[in-house]
Amino acid sequence: MNRLAVLALSTLVALALPGSAAALDITNGDVVVQNLTSFGFEQATGANVVTFDGATDDLYQLYGYLGNANGTEAVTGGAFTPTTAITQTGVDSATSVLSLDGGSALGLGAANGLITVQYDWLLVDDASPNDRDHLRWTVGITNNTGSIQSLSYYIYVDLDLEGAGDFGDDTATINLAKNRIEVGDADNPSRTTYWHSSLPYDHYQVGAYPGIRNLLDGMGAAGDLSDNLPLGATFGPADFTAAFQFDFTLNPGQTFRLVQVVPEPHLPALAALLGLGLFPSLARRPGRRS
Repeated sequence: MNRLAVLALSTLVALALPGSAAALDITNGDVVVQNLTSFGFEQATGANVVTFDGATDDLYQLYGYLGNANGTEAVTGGAFTPTTAITQTGVDSATSVLSLDGGSALGLGAANGLITVQYDWLLVDDASPNDRDHLRWTVGITNNTGSIQSLSYYIYVDLDLEGAGDFGDDTATINLAKNRIEVGDADNPSRTTYWHSSLPYDHYQVGAYPGIRNLLDGMGAAGDLSDNLPLGATFGPADFTAAFQFDFTLNPGQTFRLVQVVPEPHLPALAALLGLGLFPSLARRPGRRS
């Protein structure tokens, strides 16, 4: 089944399921986000879009996976229950809180509801002459168990510059010094953006759809991504997807936080906007989990 067929089928399924989470459309000035759910943009559909100054890009999918030595679960409705469903908290913001439940919690060795994930979204419409519009996603993972938890969080992103109808000509390069991957469009070289993290990735992997998503969906115990795009090398042109891995250890009651930023294409770096000093110290693991 090709990607367009998957898009159409998944959209119909999402509309047909009575239990599907509600989605939000949010507009802040010339920044527009559509089809944002409690889990992010987990539904495989071209309705997931972010628009800057009237130019539309497609976040075909953007969501997380959480794993440890026992297993890996997608942070979606199959494993997580919204304790706070996606809620618009201001003209420019939204939040949701999710808890790891059921057999998925047992699979990761945690009791129901004791590992929670909070997502906060912010649409920044920059009115300054620099016009640094961007979408900011803050992830918070809290350990409410009574024991230390060694975890891996994976962010999966499928970003199509210039919309769902133009998904086969993306390019990408990695910039580890700036904690970001830079994404371009082969048909329009002046249209470039990047995916920027407030913390260094432990590992990453870049590939054409749907290989990386299939890898994460089939992952048992949390494993390391392959770091498969060497510095100076270019991915594509192809249908860009990527995953970013963060390994961390949480004491009881501790929260892991990171910020991801997608800026308006062809804009300068936004590192100063990330507020790196706001993050609590974390006991990060140097290598593979035991």
